[in-house]
Amino acid sequence: MIFIKKDLPFDLEIQSHKNISVSYKDETSLPVTPNEPNIFSRDLPFLSLRPAGANQRSKPLMTIVAAHFKAQMPTSEGDKRAYERRSKQVVITTKLVKEFSNKNPGVSLLITGDFNNDIRPYKEQPTYPPPTKQEQTYAFEFDPFYSDLELVDAFNLNSPENSIPKDRRGTHYYFEKIELPDGTYSNEPILSQEQLDGLLVNKHLKKYVIRSSIFTDLDANGKPLPLPTKPEEVENRASDHDGSKLVIKFKEMLNDY
Repeated sequence: MIFIKKDLPFDLEIQSHKNISVSYKDETSLPVTPNEPNIFSRDLPFLSLRPAGANQRSKPLMTIVAAHFKAQMPTSEGDKRAYERRSKQVVITTKLVKEFSNKNPGVSLLITGDFNNDIRPYKEQPTYPPPTKQEQTYAFEFDPFYSDLELVDAFNLNSPENSIPKDRRGTHYYFEKIELPDGTYSNEPILSQEQLDGLLVNKHLKKYVIRSSIFTDLDANGKPLPLPTKPEEVENRASDHDGSKLVIKFKEMLNDY
């Protein structure tokens, strides 16, 4: 869902992709299932902003792509199907963004939302809890965002004083008994934190980024809560996801338009 302050001096255009087929421009399409005939069950809207009164065929000042990809599933078989669909969603999103960028060279673009898996490359993800044996067989599904679109995680663009520690970049917390390297499971639930939500910017938007941050729940004194230590602390939070915030140089972007 996208909320835009209504009195901003911009014209808005929304392009929907909810009816995109699972076989969109791809020979290795997923099988069509009756309950999921389209690749995006929750749409993939492109929101373009232009200065008020600008030609609607002109390049947008900025375009925001709102993602809500396929959720992880609790069973091995279900999670494998979810991973395959999420991977395909990334491939098609990449195609759509490339098509859009080719029509609008130099457009500043942000892909944001709930990606439903950790968007950090494997080498940047926490090593604990370790991935399950099934997860170890998965290729990194978001690689096209980095290799083909050359997107950058805005959390990596902060100045030293605004940096987000790598062990606090989780936006989704949960406790589960984890599979250990020897195939057994932990006796007690272990905290997992994944960066399911994020702010991926292209090279044209990157130069306008001031800072990024994560909205976390606050305590009674208005200070961010520490990492949860037990399941009840997760359940008592306002949401199972933390929000993400991006501050950009809008005036400079307008002057350069």
